[in-house]
Amino acid sequence: MLDSNHRASTAEQINALVDAALIAEREATPPPTHLGASRLDMPVIAALNVRARQSFTGCRVVITQVIQTKDDVPAVLDQVRWYEAFTPDNDPYGEHDFGSFRHAGETVFWKWDYYDVDLQMHSSDPSDPTITTRVLTIMLADEY
Repeated sequence: MLDSNHRASTAEQINALVDAALIAEREATPPPTHLGASRLDMPVIAALNVRARQSFTGCRVVITQVIQTKDDVPAVLDQVRWYEAFTPDNDPYGEHDFGSFRHAGETVFWKWDYYDVDLQMHSSDPSDPTITTRVLTIMLADEY
């Protein structure tokens, strides 16, 4: 049934924008010139993660229902976007794939997962955006 009164939630709007950007990026990306991921690809993975996290493009963004109920979702998204507190302890592989911070008295986590383009299984090479769909999940630490 079509609901003409339905208003897209913030998450639906973000996901629609991310989907459009991901499709455009995938269409503009040349075929890979290497096979498989290796430790040598970690700087590439980190760069892809940072670019996607700071722009919310080239990825999908999942915001948990608890985060969506917060009055200040844009402030949470800004903290995710501009997170730079990476150390060897919290980023041992240098992928910039996880972060945590305090917001309004609560601990917020964000993390990357790497899937194939059909979102059916883990990506075989997270350094290759032509075969990888990045999914950024933003949640409270209590939800992990």
